[in-house]
Amino acid sequence: MPPSNKVEREAIFSRAINSLYVLSEDYDITVVGMEEYLNYKSINYEYYHKLNLHYLTPNFIDYNDPEVNAFISAYRKKFLTEPNQFSYRGYDVAKYFLEAYRTNGRSYLNKISSLQINTLQSNFKMKRIKEFSGFLNRSLFVVNFTPEYDMKAVSTISD
Repeated sequence: MPPSNKVEREAIFSRAINSLYVLSEDYDITVVGMEEYLNYKSINYEYYHKLNLHYLTPNFIDYNDPEVNAFISAYRKKFLTEPNQFSYRGYDVAKYFLEAYRTNGRSYLNKISSLQINTLQSNFKMKRIKEFSGFLNRSLFVVNFTPEYDMKAVSTISD
């Protein structure tokens, strides 16, 4: 029977990660998991790096990207605070759809599946679910906690 609540899941995962961490002294281990693991307070991030954790996420901010750093600087100057996930999301959604409209006019929805627009934290690959329905973003980043203590998007997945 699967664990029923977050505390129980975290306790089970923590025991497993601790065991894998010990084994990583003798074996090359890669853990493929969920973004939820990052919310577990009882696990040291060093373990994720040592275990080469990979997980899927719809959003990833690359702080080495000059456009991200320009956004952060402008945001700090304008609002006197740090941007949060909603700051990035709002910027990305506005940029994506406004650029789609600017380049394609009122028929932008007919071309939205093929658009390539750079955003800060999202990789939009819109796909219509059913005829006459709305669209769903079908793109995810594969993020890796590297053994060199870096965190990077190593690829994207979309259909």
